Amino acid sequence: MNKRIALITDGIQSAEVLATKRFQKYRRILGMILILGVLLLYTLFLFSPFYTIIVTSITPNEELKTATSFIWWPENVSFDGFVKLFNAEISSEITNPLLVSFGNTLLITLVCSISSLFFAGMAAFAYSKVKFNYAR
Repeated sequence: MNKRIALITDGIQSAEVLATKRFQKYRRILGMILILGVLLLYTLFLFSPFYTIIVTSITPNEELKTATSFIWWPENVSFDGFVKLFNAEISSEITNPLLVSFGNTLLITLVCSISSLFFAGMAAFAYSKVKFNYAR
């Protein structure tokens, strides 16, 4: 009740105040819709390469060679590329290059992660023991 009296004494009618609140509510809703629309477009932009990779991987080679434009979805779905990938042989010693590639990646990742943690821990210990003189 005190707010209404204060608004009337300031020369602002209560209907104008309600209209302003309604406008702010609609403005907030339209702003959220705009933000969500921009985020949706950004998400589609980010996931479009993954979609292209998936569609290309299940499209037969003949259809890829004869395509003149972007393939949204293949006419004939084929998983022959995946079969070749998992059954390929490089030499008599290495039977699956995909597993060898995963092993190399795992080895490099583990060595880098462990060495980074080790050196970061040593630096953190040094920073915890050193007393710094702060200029004032």
